Amino acid sequence: MGISVRKIEKNGLELINNGALSLFFIGSGSAFTKKYYQNNIVIVKGNDHILIDCGTLCSYSLSELSIPITAFRNIFLTHIHADHTGGMEEVFLMNRFITKQKPNLIVSRELEKILWNETLKGGSGYSEFRNGKWLHLDDFVNVVRPVKDRTVKLRETLKYDLGSLHLQFPRTKHIPDSVESWKDSMVSYGVIIDKRVFFTSDTRFDRELVEEFDNLYHFEYIFHDC
Repeated sequence: MGISVRKIEKNGLELINNGALSLFFIGSGSAFTKKYYQNNIVIVKGNDHILIDCGTLCSYSLSELSIPITAFRNIFLTHIHADHTGGMEEVFLMNRFITKQKPNLIVSRELEKILWNETLKGGSGYSEFRNGKWLHLDDFVNVVRPVKDRTVKLRETLKYDLGSLHLQFPRTKHIPDSVESWKDSMVSYGVIIDKRVFFTSDTRFDRELVEEFDNLYHFEYIFHDC
């Protein structure tokens, strides 16, 4: 099947399609943009879909399309900065108190610790005191663990199969600028989709990342957000 890559237009986002691999850019701006939203995407293939990142402007962008933030049943967060996670509190609270559902959050143990304790706990965990305890991450989502992809020798890479979607998450070299290796950088991931499309999310320009994986998979599209 082919690939469609589109910026969101009115009525342009559907979470079920004919089986083609589709990428929808909810936004295409930087962290502080007010016009183009932020760089979060939706991947759709047949009956399967996943929201990649959910920044502070994500629900606002979706509301213009009359799509509720609770529509997404699968979410992956590439790193913990607010333009990629700032909308998650709304996801948590709307699902818990309105729809009474839990989406699946695909998250590594390493990222989960930072994500919950240092990014989301204050606004979400302290929203309800139940059975003598404040809420925890798994009160809001089904925590799903990707596993290590041992077929990839280039750098640490995780993988997860979501129905017909094969997803891989290689570590990226985001910040700080003072370090040279992805091993010493903050925890951040790119997304490889069906070994056909590479979306790096936020990272410094990383020629090694792009060239080595492209030599391995010969991508049809690469989106290097640097």
